[in-house]
Amino acid sequence: MSQSTLTYRTETRGGGQPLHGSPRSRRVAARAARLGANRPRIVAPAFPDLPITQPNTAADAPLARYVVQVVPSREDAAARRVAALGGSAVQACFPLRRQMPRKTAGEWGIATDLLLPGYLFLASDDPEAVAHALRRSTQPDLALSADGALAALTDAEAALVLALGGAEGVVRVSRGAIEDGRLAVASGPLAGFEGLVCHVDRHRRAAWLDPSRADEVLLGRAPGAAAPALPVDARGLKVGLEVVSKS
Repeated sequence: MSQSTLTYRTETRGGGQPLHGSPRSRRVAARAARLGANRPRIVAPAFPDLPITQPNTAADAPLARYVVQVVPSREDAAARRVAALGGSAVQACFPLRRQMPRKTAGEWGIATDLLLPGYLFLASDDPEAVAHALRRSTQPDLALSADGALAALTDAEAALVLALGGAEGVVRVSRGAIEDGRLAVASGPLAGFEGLVCHVDRHRRAAWLDPSRADEVLLGRAPGAAAPALPVDARGLKVGLEVVSKS
């Protein structure tokens, strides 16, 4: 996996370029250096060397077992507010993001968006204390379940969120191949969990996952009877998958 390239952008004003070595050129260079130091820009290498960030690991990540519904587009601010209200009872609170291959101006790159807009995932060793703090909040954009408690994920849903998002809550792009009609994922969060995939679109470099298979694939058991807490599109959860070959 390649690393992102850190570059700096320098800017100048005025008409034309100053003469090299002139007082004005030195002032422009100094200002450009300050701008470059303060405004780093990540330039992604060309696809398929992406994803550009290090893979996340779920080994030490707290298990998010609860969800809080919030107003879509306010997820990050709401997550900070939940963490502040819940205090030490909140181990982690985050929206689940995904990295998706996108083609812009003829070149492939990675775009990051929300996998489930309007939902925050919460890890807590004292969910009652967190729910109590949220009930006392005057903010209208935080929603609990009908009985005023935190909505609980099923065991399979919690395992799925951890397996896909890892410690950072970001579902990265997986890579694999189709061999004799079967998908084999070599890297990324879907490696070893190919059984979750119900549809692959090689052209869009995307895969759709069936969360109802999480019990069998992740927990090795038959689906439980608990009602799911997460909304799922009819096609499933869409994540990034590059199929590099098909035989």
